[in-house]
Amino acid sequence: MTALLITLFLPLLGSLLLLLVNSQNTKLIKSLALAFSLVTFVVSAILMIGFDPSDPNFKYLIDIVWIPSIDAGFRIGLQHFYPR
Repeated sequence: MTALLITLFLPLLGSLLLLLVNSQNTKLIKSLALAFSLVTFVVSAILMIGFDPSDPNFKYLIDIVWIPSIDAGFRIGLQHFYPR
């Protein structure tokens, strides 16, 4: 569950952090961008390794209800796609 949220929100966190860096400091900008990209890639690779494509159900499902009366909430998960 946590790994899916990391792959979703870590690039956003990295981009917000880059907004705070002085634009003249290109070496730091490149290093931070690379670091956030690599961590996101590693976490997504871990998700892929643990993924079972033979099961048609959602994996790593996150379902957080915000407003129960209208069934509004945050739902995300991974599902295998079978092309025909």
